[in-house]
Parts: sequence; structure tokens; C-alpha cells
Amino acid sequence: MLGLATLMVLLFIAAIGALMYIASSENQRFLEHSISDAQKALSAEQELIGRALRDYAFWNDAYLHLGGATIDLDWAYTRDNLGATLFQTYPIKAAFIVASDGLTRYALISGVWRQVAIDQYVTGNLLPLFRAARRLADNDTDRVSHGFYTVDGLPAVVYAAVLKPAVGAADRANEQLSLLVFVDVIDQAHLLRWQDNYALEQLQALMTSQPGPDHSYFSSQGAAGGTLQLRWKGEGPGDVLLRTALPILALVMLSFGAIARYFYRSAVRSALMFDRTRQHIEYLARHDPLTGLANRTYLQQHLEQALSLGLSADAPLYLISLDLDFFKPINDVHGHAIGDAVLCEVATRLIALVGEPDLVARLGGDEFVLVVSGANLDIQMLCTALCRSVARPMALAGKHLGVGVSIGVAAAPTDATSPTDLLRLSDIALYVAKAMGRNNWQLYTPGMDRRAVTASTAE
Repeated sequence: MLGLATLMVLLFIAAIGALMYIASSENQRFLEHSISDAQKALSAEQELIGRALRDYAFWNDAYLHLGGATIDLDWAYTRDNLGATLFQTYPIKAAFIVASDGLTRYALISGVWRQVAIDQYVTGNLLPLFRAARRLADNDTDRVSHGFYTVDGLPAVVYAAVLKPAVGAADRANEQLSLLVFVDVIDQAHLLRWQDNYALEQLQALMTSQPGPDHSYFSSQGAAGGTLQLRWKGEGPGDVLLRTALPILALVMLSFGAIARYFYRSAVRSALMFDRTRQHIEYLARHDPLTGLANRTYLQQHLEQALSLGLSADAPLYLISLDLDFFKPINDVHGHAIGDAVLCEVATRLIALVGEPDLVARLGGDEFVLVVSGANLDIQMLCTALCRSVARPMALAGKHLGVGVSIGVAAAPTDATSPTDLLRLSDIALYVAKAMGRNNWQLYTPGMDRRAVTASTAE
């Protein structure tokens, strides 16, 4: 008996040592993963807004209408080339055009034109940011500069780029050109979105370079100044493991029955791992592997469920079929890698224009489908926004590329009440849109079938 007791004590000590080692390893892996996720959250948003700033700053039309001595307010704000749609597409709070003398020439706050100077809106010294942007322009690069500042006490990422033509040379030296500035305020909505997307509990954003109270933080130094720090709750799975398993190991000393519980817990963990694997397989079966959008199977299920709820003409369900124009030449000339990047960028832009419970799907190639609903939905405005968003130039791998989109729309219950018929009718409207010159949209109307057959034959 004494020998058995000694063996149990030795097993207990060995188990404690192994448990401490596993907990420490799990905590370290969790910390590294959390820091990586925090970095991804910030860098993904910086890449998205930086790409948008490049698209607008290095644009011949923008330079023509906004880069001179006079701001074309009608072109920028009234016609929405640099107006409210920008704020609906990208998570920014303000946009400014700043002349070479530092004076604000144009200001948009939350999509509304305002007569306010940038140094009244942003707290901090912006001169290093502006100088960095001009240095990048001197090096003839399409990169943008960014720094960390505050807006109304909240941390903000401020991006700046010289406003210059994408093709051809500017008519003035870089130091005489105006700057296009985007301001991304990291407010509570940002933090909640990152917290949900990356599992960073109790996420905070601070303007400080001092280390956090524990290791659960990530600091980013702005290229033109300022330090932003993200902090979150740092309890790792190893701590949870110790808190849960130590009492169980104590019970092992009292009863061999605890061994059975140990094997039971192992079986539960295996079952949970199997369940997670099954869920992952189910996800892959319902989503496009390139863009992460819903695939044809998911689309079919979504349509069947939406149509089964009952619809009315006052609150219809719209099925929008989209087909990219001029995409094949990009694949042929630049290769499939660039073509895939274009498809992913288009997917991002489509997602930005719809919300829950709407669905964005890719059926393959350059074919996309949107399923949207709502009594107050303006389908014409949405289709116009889709055409405009997709047609915006893309800066990918040092190349400025552009595609268009043809759109066909069918509505339930007005046009059809089954997924198959809705897809067929929206495709008919799509063919008509292509026949009418591409880069436009058409709502399905009875009698389109003949025109669609003609367009399909011609194509």
C-alpha cells in the first residue's frame, strides 16, 4: 500500500510538472496569437484605407478638379466623386485637401462638407506627416504616409498622400502640390468590431509608448510620428487549464475514480476537436475558397430560406447578378495571381455596400450574386453605387487596373418566387445590360427574354 501511495504521489508530482509546462506553453502560444491578431486588425484597416487613399490621390480626374488653385466643389461634393459615398465604403471619419502652404482647401466630416481646418479637427503636429508624404512623392512611389494622432480625445490614424496624376507628370513640383488626407478615428465601434473579429476581449486603444500592465498589448509606431497601443484582457488558456485541472489532480490522490474522470475529460476534448473540424469542413463546403464569399450551395440555401418566410411587393427580395467587364484581359495580360487579387478586391467592395442579413456570393470566375431585401431599400441607388464602386481604379502589385460591371436584377415575389427562376431572370437582365454597352444595370421586365437571347448569341 505504501508503495502504491508513493507511486500515486510521484504521479501527482509528475502530473503537476507536466501541467505547469503545458499551461506555460499554451499561454505563450495564446499571447503570440493574440498579438498577431491585434497586428492583423490594425494592419488590415491600414491597408484598406491606404489603398483607398492611393486610388483617390493618384487619380488624374482628382488632380484636375482638386489639385489646382480652385477646388471644384461641384465635382467633388455635389457629384460625389469625393463625397458621402467615400464614407459609406471605407471606415474613415474625415477627409481633407491641404494646400502646400498648409491651408485646408476642402474638408469632409462624416461625409458632410464643412469649412473647418484640419489642425482644428486633428490634435497634434501634422507637419512631419506632410513632409513624409512629400518625400514619398519625391521618390516616385505610390505609398502613403501615416501617423497616430487624436481627434476629440480618441486615437486616430491619419493618412496623407500627395495629390498627383496617375498618368503623366504634374505641372508643379511635389512641394507645391496639395495633399489628400484621410482620418480614421479608432472609436468604440472600431474596437467592438476588432474585438469580435479577432477575439480580443475588453479591447482598448491608447496613445502611449509605455508598456501595458501585462504582456497583452501591441504597440505600433506611426511612420510619421505617434505611438498607438492596443490592450486587451490577457488571461490565457493555460491559466484556465490550471484553475480547472489542479483540483482534479488533487482528487487523484484520494480516489482512482478521478482517473476515469481524466479519461472522460480527454474524450470531451476530442469530441470538441472533432466538432470544430466538422464545422470547418462545413464552412469550406459553403464558401468560395478564394474570396471567402458564399458559394452556390450557400446561395441556394439562403434563397430557399428567405423565400420561405413570405414576401410582399412592399418589401421585396432582390437578387442581383453581377458579371465583371474587361476582366479577361487582366487575367491574360497580368496573370491569374493579379486576376485573383482583382476578384478579392471586388469582393471587399461588394461586402462594404451591403449589411446583415444580406448575402454576397461568388458563383465562379467573375460572376457574383447579391441577395438584398428591405422595405426602404432603393435598388436603383444600390446598383449605381455597385457600378461606381467596382469601376474605381485598383492599385495592385504596383499596377493601376480597372474593371467594369454589368448588373441584372430580379425581384421576388414580383418577378419570381423560386431560387431557380430568380437566378434565371436576373441572368436575363444581366445579358440585356451587357447588350446595352456594359458597365450598367437593368431591372428585369417581361419581354426581356428575346433581347437576352440576342445578346447571348452576340457575345
